[in-house]
Amino acid sequence: MTSRLIAAVNAAWRSVRRGQRIGRPPLTQAGQMADAANARKVASFWDENAGRHCEPFAHWESPAPIQHALNKLVTGDISIHPPAWFMRHYGPFAHVAELGCGDGIMVHGLLAGDPGLTMDAYDISTASLARAAERIKTHCGTTKRCRFLPIDLNKESLPEAAYDAVLTSGTMHHVENLDFCFRNISRSLRPGGYLWLNDYVGPNRFQWSNTQIRLADELLAHVPKTWRRRDKVARCDARALRAKDPSEAVAPQHIEAALAAHFKIVQKWPRGGTLLAPIFGSGCLDPAMADSPEGLAILAAMFEAEQDLIRDGALPSDSYVYIAKPRPSACTLVREAFERHAGPAPEAGILGIRDSLDPWLRLNEFTAFESVRARDLVAPFPPAALMHRTSGLDNDQLFAAHGVAILRALAAASRKPLPEYRDLLDFGVGAGRLARMFKGFQGRYAGADIDAGNVAWIAGNLPWVQAVKTEPGRMLPFADADFDAVAGISVFTHMNERDQFFYLDELRRVTSAGAMLFLTVSGARVLERAETDPNIAKMLALPEGGLVTARAAFDAGPGFCFLLQHGHLTSSEYEYGVTFISEAYIARNWSRYFEVQDIARGAIHDFQDIVVLRRRDDTSTPEPGR
Repeated sequence: MTSRLIAAVNAAWRSVRRGQRIGRPPLTQAGQMADAANARKVASFWDENAGRHCEPFAHWESPAPIQHALNKLVTGDISIHPPAWFMRHYGPFAHVAELGCGDGIMVHGLLAGDPGLTMDAYDISTASLARAAERIKTHCGTTKRCRFLPIDLNKESLPEAAYDAVLTSGTMHHVENLDFCFRNISRSLRPGGYLWLNDYVGPNRFQWSNTQIRLADELLAHVPKTWRRRDKVARCDARALRAKDPSEAVAPQHIEAALAAHFKIVQKWPRGGTLLAPIFGSGCLDPAMADSPEGLAILAAMFEAEQDLIRDGALPSDSYVYIAKPRPSACTLVREAFERHAGPAPEAGILGIRDSLDPWLRLNEFTAFESVRARDLVAPFPPAALMHRTSGLDNDQLFAAHGVAILRALAAASRKPLPEYRDLLDFGVGAGRLARMFKGFQGRYAGADIDAGNVAWIAGNLPWVQAVKTEPGRMLPFADADFDAVAGISVFTHMNERDQFFYLDELRRVTSAGAMLFLTVSGARVLERAETDPNIAKMLALPEGGLVTARAAFDAGPGFCFLLQHGHLTSSEYEYGVTFISEAYIARNWSRYFEVQDIARGAIHDFQDIVVLRRRDDTSTPEPGR
């Protein structure tokens, strides 16, 4: 190729890639609505097309000789997949995420390659997530090592400092808000964490340049006519592409600049696709090539020819693999400089709830508020508005103190250390008042709530929690005998009798024989304090005459009093109020579902009781009575 042609190609590509924005300005209300509509359309498109992107010959990388060559390009071995090589050479990693997991092919490979690995798999398509979960269940026997989570990478956050590595392949070219996304990924990585990125970085919306099309046609002309379905590359209709999938190739030419703004690129490999992608995307080649020795040899030659042009500087690469590390923030640089001279925080060795309980409680209640370094060792706090909406608190230290008190009371009520439970359900997880305290938990911790805002915050900030949205009055989305422990804090304190019986039956279904349940209620101690302290009565927001009604129910009635209020804070359509329950009522009614082992009066803040229940071994269906 002449130097003039090389210069022309380079000039054309500099023009195409000349700087544009890597993020986007704040959206107007109309823009936000359009954005939401686009997100729904994208999710719907990938739901309808789940699995199709994995079909043979669907992309230029699909044919075996090209896959082998791409493997060798990065790993030096045609049989080693680059993500597996990355995990081996940059790991070991304990907990990683894949963004845009699709059908779960990479998730399957990574989990199979490391029996100790746990993962979070994200995708905008719930259908793809379902297929991925089914793949893992089929090939790995269980999905307990991986959570499958929906996400819109343009606007939804990942949990902070949750992952040793984040991997993503073929996903970033579907992201428009790249600045937010890469900042989000950087924030999600633990110290020393890595990003593995494999993606298309060519022209937006596949708007190939004239030079690119001319060279692709030239390469295609060397393919024997028997293997050609078309003789020329077709231009991509950007409008039609956007109408079908608004996310397709929305801003790929800005990926590397956005990446470099937030990450230091450690290694990169040009994968090509500059000519092959237009050729494959135009349907120019006969898929039967993949089944013919001659066809496979031609495909291999096409790939190597493109690689030669890239190495010679005649072509840019439209696809890259990057390994990158987050650029340290100013705060991190200050901390590192300080710790070089002062040493790490004394509390740095505390490993959360799996450690000795007293130091963990002390760190959360006091030490975390004495220094920035110590505060970073505890779980993040929810936003003040969310905190107040679910607990009435708007102060981090008070919120932490409540969590400490609850955890201390549960530990006292449990006959074995809390970290020894394998599968724990936080029924009514709220904004994470208790879930925060389970940082470092080595088992499975599921947090269920009817409030979408709570679930979204938990999912984005407490990575040890499997955050699950539930619906009032409907079966819990868990399998039978799924948990060996349940904590329900301030949930049965607000239910009418019908709902209590329904959820007691559901909790019975989802717990295994011998499981322990710790459910709080407003019992005699709450009623006594409300009768003697006007501030308590005001906090409970009881309707007029409510205390008199509750006392009558305790002294001469069934021992159950539900005082209706004006709807739950989420405005869900079910009855929400203040519920008083006597110990006698619990012994008479709850014992139909569980063995009542203890009722710890005023165990939490000298206020709510903890009812300690054990799941019996029998399978009979209870009939509640009064």
